[in-house]
Amino acid sequence: MERIVVTGLGVVSALGAGREAFWRSLAGGASGLRPLSLFDPPNGRSRLAGEIAEFSPAPFIGTKGVRHHDRTALLLACAAKLALEDAGIPRTEPPVRDDQIGIAVGSTYGSIGSIAAFDTEALREGPSYVNPMEFPNTVLNAPASRVSILLGVTGPNATISTGEASALDAIGYAADFLRLGRAGAMLAGGVFGLSEDVYRGFAETGALSGTRGDEELCAPFDRRRNGLVLGEAGCLLFLEPLARARARGARIYGEVTGYGNGFRPRTGDPVASGRRVLDAALARAGRTAGDVSCVFGGASSSPAGDRLEAQTVRATFAGLAAPPPVSAVKSMSGECLDASGALQAAAALLALHEHVVAPTINHQVADDECGVDCVPNAARRMEVREVLVTASSYAGHCSALLLSAGPDA
Repeated sequence: MERIVVTGLGVVSALGAGREAFWRSLAGGASGLRPLSLFDPPNGRSRLAGEIAEFSPAPFIGTKGVRHHDRTALLLACAAKLALEDAGIPRTEPPVRDDQIGIAVGSTYGSIGSIAAFDTEALREGPSYVNPMEFPNTVLNAPASRVSILLGVTGPNATISTGEASALDAIGYAADFLRLGRAGAMLAGGVFGLSEDVYRGFAETGALSGTRGDEELCAPFDRRRNGLVLGEAGCLLFLEPLARARARGARIYGEVTGYGNGFRPRTGDPVASGRRVLDAALARAGRTAGDVSCVFGGASSSPAGDRLEAQTVRATFAGLAAPPPVSAVKSMSGECLDASGALQAAAALLALHEHVVAPTINHQVADDECGVDCVPNAARRMEVREVLVTASSYAGHCSALLLSAGPDA
């Protein structure tokens, strides 16, 4: 089967826009969390977010044709532009027209704010008086479609909605599409733009840090953790067959070698269900647990979620004398929902490229119920050959992606 490699990274997040800025923040353990400015927090206790301060799409995609695009679509378009540039895809005017380049996007929560605004206007003014230009923002596939229109990426176009696992599922889907010869290259990842409706929803459920009057912090695997901090991001990888990448002399960050997904129900044994997914990614790649250099996990500072993730990782690597370290990127970016898996994958690819594992910041008090080596507070230089990336949604979706050092590394 075709070997699929990653040759471009496009990131727009609170940790920076572009590969270099993102990597500087990751390697330096810089936090992207700050007080909200997009809207007023719904309560007086949860105020932090991984918000992209003073975000403007103009430097990336200009201003033409984007007047009615919502924040989620704009974040994705900027990430796509950066990924194409980083991959060295030549651009002309009009934008690149390549019906062999497709896009697969993880998006579940990003349209909720637009849906709420559109429905509110319909209820207030009547359905005959809504702005028809705002209607496209209310459908989940709008961000991916907007990118195809703006950048001329007219190959396969897909949107996958599996919550926090969406981005990894989109990357796995895109890699399979390429192996089947249904596209020449694919942009794949996820996107989420902050909205008051989503923020309020998480706050009302008590999932956000600080909602109970505790200290507001994002500290995965730390005993002080008391909830997540929401963030936003657009992150896309440029995937292509190895032969095509070599033919055009592209820089290769790493190879997509394994992928597994499944559903972890609330009943039964959730650790066993999660382990099956991680084992499936390893088996598909022809690797064993002992081959894994490190794990980029989806821990978000959720008391129960971090504990379950740690238990799943420990079960997967049980029996090894030295289990691999686990890095939690969300300690710096916040929980970016549909985009988080893509941010973790980008961090994993940079770890393969730079042989540096990003830290889990804010780690001060170890939690015995977690018991993983979480690369606390400072990046760790080490040989990195195989990286396992994990993600799970609050509804139960669970996915894992194995990224390996490029064949020419």
